[in-house]
Amino acid sequence: MEMIPFENFWTGCYAAIAVSNQALISIDELGTPSSTINQKGEALMTRAFSHFVLLHSLPNNMTNRLHRYIRVFLM
Repeated sequence: MEMIPFENFWTGCYAAIAVSNQALISIDELGTPSSTINQKGEALMTRAFSHFVLLHSLPNNMTNRLHRYIRVFLM
């Protein structure tokens, strides 16, 4: 299996997030008719998964600090 260069990995994830955000904006401009509910769900899932993959690509020590920060921030 060929390794993906780290910069390309981050660029790809952020590109997927940007495309998902644009899709959500376009769907919202349509007034979110029932015919676009599946597309909206797919865009939300793609954006969430891209964030998940980015978070889990961080080294463990950084991820642990981030989780502590998020817990404190949300309390």
